Amino acid sequence: PKLAPMTSYNANPDSPLLADTANAAVIVVAHGSRNEAANLAHFELVERLRTLSPGVELRSAFLELAQPSILSAIDALVEEGIDSIRLLPYFLHPGNHTSRDLPAAAASAMEQHQGLHVSVSAHFGADPEIVPILAQQVLQVGR
Repeated sequence: PKLAPMTSYNANPDSPLLADTANAAVIVVAHGSRNEAANLAHFELVERLRTLSPGVELRSAFLELAQPSILSAIDALVEEGIDSIRLLPYFLHPGNHTSRDLPAAAASAMEQHQGLHVSVSAHFGADPEIVPILAQQVLQVGR
């Protein structure tokens, strides 16, 4: 499956799409929380995504406050032979984390690991399909 190139913040614009390389992975990045239930919910979400994404090496990571960090998740994938990683920000809105922090983490990982390609997809909330899903919830609560 080809990961949609819906990226406004690409740490490496020459990075191949995941379908173009056999040693690729996606890391779904959440913010991280002091509330362990929130972090567990992220792990559970990624597990559910894994069942719907056969053939895609999929991992969880957190920007802060929880483990694994983005860089430790990348390090582990590199140790397993992965050389192309797409960070998928599980964030609703753009901000400093999506425009600054995630590209910086990608750049840092590429400096640390020669030959590694890391790109950052647009945040989850940028997908226009989220609006109809929210509209369904509005209709359910508003009646």
